Amino acid sequence: MELHARSIDDDLLSSAAIRDPNAYFGQLRQEDPVHWNASQKAWILTSYDDVVSVCRRPDLFSSDKLGFNVSQLSESDREEYRDRYPAIFAAYPHVLSAVDNPIHEHFRSIVNQVWTPLHIEKRRARIRSFVHELLDQWQEKDKVDFIKDFSLELPLKVILDFLGLPDGDWREVKAYSDQWRTFHFGSGADPARWQSGVEGITGLVGFVAPRIRERKEKPANDYISSLLQAEWKGHRLSDDQVRVHCATMILAGHAPTTNLLANGLHLLLSNRDQWDRIHEDPALLRSAVEEIIRLEGSIKCMIRYAIEDTHIGDKKIRKGDLVLLVNTAANSDPAKFVNPRSVDVGRRPNAHVGFGQGIHICLGAPLARIEAHETYLALNQRFPSMRLATEAVEYHPILRARALKDLPILLR
Repeated sequence: MELHARSIDDDLLSSAAIRDPNAYFGQLRQEDPVHWNASQKAWILTSYDDVVSVCRRPDLFSSDKLGFNVSQLSESDREEYRDRYPAIFAAYPHVLSAVDNPIHEHFRSIVNQVWTPLHIEKRRARIRSFVHELLDQWQEKDKVDFIKDFSLELPLKVILDFLGLPDGDWREVKAYSDQWRTFHFGSGADPARWQSGVEGITGLVGFVAPRIRERKEKPANDYISSLLQAEWKGHRLSDDQVRVHCATMILAGHAPTTNLLANGLHLLLSNRDQWDRIHEDPALLRSAVEEIIRLEGSIKCMIRYAIEDTHIGDKKIRKGDLVLLVNTAANSDPAKFVNPRSVDVGRRPNAHVGFGQGIHICLGAPLARIEAHETYLALNQRFPSMRLATEAVEYHPILRARALKDLPILLR
């Protein structure tokens, strides 16, 4: 691989990269926008055009998560891992975000009949009630941790309610999800990682399975019933596909939104003039949410790997090479955005890639947008004087996610 002499540290988990990824990846974009990172053994793409181009070429760049994980194993380990961790090999062919066409096209064409913007919009009033229910618990408080006291719980309540599942055990559900996440967002042959994936998948699939059986026997006017009955070209989803899909909805439907809500509130309160603009004109909230996703979205990068030899710019990408598409860098590319590092809650247009692009654009994006809109609207109206308790915030050292450890807030 060709290496460029650069002044920037290649450690993607360095304190600088975690603290201010926009600055870190912005420098990388300026110096070497298609860069081979030897420590990650991956190409790092940081320009808007390159990120969008790869997202739109599923024929050249795969999202097959299981295939990539298996490719990292030695030949001798592959059969052993199939025997030791069967739940992973059984589940991943049914994880919508982790499969390629034609499976993806068939699967998503069925899901899209049920998971429609109109259907999701009908949940807005219900989501608003959850938001205010949680904020009512703040009335006698002067200080809260926004993550512990709000953004951990809201997305789980919303997604479980959407699926028609009980939310009384949301902490147990979160524990299963965290176990699965350890596998899903990691890499390598570490047995502890693979076992964590098995436990998380088994736990979440086991959680959703009874309600799916119930809806097969007695359909209702809800998402699971509609999904079981939906067809595309005469085909329906199998029971395994429905179970894994609903479990994946829980996996993907809470942690990214937890992080988005916290990141966004931190951004707004760190730019007080923008918070005050929203208070004066709540109609700005729709564009404000898009600006938050652009600058402080919860997903920092997406993963693909090359299906065949190809080129990105003047760099040769070989079959099997891992490619990291850095949303964070694409969303602050001055070739695409005017004054990209400035916060403007009225920014229009705002063609960010915070939810990805192409066939794998985030399925849950409409739901996350409503949760963010209703949260910031309620906070801005009920606690207009709220402020950060400290400017010294810390982020979890995670490659793919932008996640605050906590967010202490003074309410008055």
